[in-house]
Amino acid sequence: MLRNYIFFLKDIQESCHKIQRYTAGFTLETLTGDEMRLEAVVRNIEIIGEAVKHIPEEIKLNYPDVNWKSIRGMRNIIVHEYFGLDYDMIWSVIQEFIPKIETQINAILSCEIYPENSQIKSI
Repeated sequence: MLRNYIFFLKDIQESCHKIQRYTAGFTLETLTGDEMRLEAVVRNIEIIGEAVKHIPEEIKLNYPDVNWKSIRGMRNIIVHEYFGLDYDMIWSVIQEFIPKIETQINAILSCEIYPENSQIKSI
C-alpha cells in the first residue's frame, strides 16, 4: 500500500518541530556535548531528507520556492559522511534551514489539505 504524500509532508513538519524543540536554548558547543540530543537531531534531518524523496514530482513542481534538492542533499551528506560530520554545517542547517523548511511545509500542507483556502502556490 502506498503512503499518501501528505503523510510525508507531515513527517517533515514533525521532524522540523522536533529539531527546533531539541535545540532550543542550545549553542553548537552544548549540542555537540549532548550525544543523545545530537543524534536525535541528526536522525530527524535524515527523516526530512528521506521524506522528500517520497513527495511526488508534480507536488514539488507546484512549489518551486522550496529547495527540494537541497533538503534531500542534507540527508545524503549526513548518511554518507556519518563518520566525519561537519557540526558547523549541521548547526547552520538547524539555525537557518530548518525554520524556513517548517514554514514552507506548513504553507504547503495548508494549500494541499484545504485547497479552497489557497489562491497562490508560491510560498
